[in-house]
Amino acid sequence: MTLLLVFHLAVTVVLVAWVPLLLLNLWLMPRLRAVCWEPEEAPYVSVLVPARNESLNIEKCVRSLLAQDYPNFEVRVLDDHSADDTAERVRALGLCEENGGLLKGKDLPEGWVGKIGRATSFPVRRLASTSFSPMRIPFIPRG
Repeated sequence: MTLLLVFHLAVTVVLVAWVPLLLLNLWLMPRLRAVCWEPEEAPYVSVLVPARNESLNIEKCVRSLLAQDYPNFEVRVLDDHSADDTAERVRALGLCEENGGLLKGKDLPEGWVGKIGRATSFPVRRLASTSFSPMRIPFIPRG
C-alpha cells in the first residue's frame, strides 16, 4: 500500500508543478491575431492538390479549400493518372480543364522508377509550373 501511496504523491507533485508552467505559457506565449485582407491587398495564392485515386476524399478536401474566406486564391487539382472517378468528382465541384482548376498528369519522365525522395515531387512540380501565383502552397492530403 505504501508503494501505491508514494506513486500517487509523485504524480500529484508533478501535476502541481506543471500547473504554474501551463499558466505561465498561457500568459507569455504570443497569440495569432486575425488578419482581414482587403481583396485588392491580398496576395494571390495558389493551392495545389496532387491527387491519385482519391475518389473517397477529394470532394471533402476540395470543398474545404474552396470554402476559405481568403479573398484572392485559386485551387488547382492534378489528377495523376487516377483509375477511379477522382477527376469526375473534381469536375462536379466546378474545377475543370477549361478553367485551369483540373489538370491531367503527364506521362512520367524517362527513367522514372517510383517514389524516390519526396513522394509527391513530380506531381507538385507539374502543378507549380502551371500556377500564376508567386505564393504556391502545396496541399498534400494525408492518406
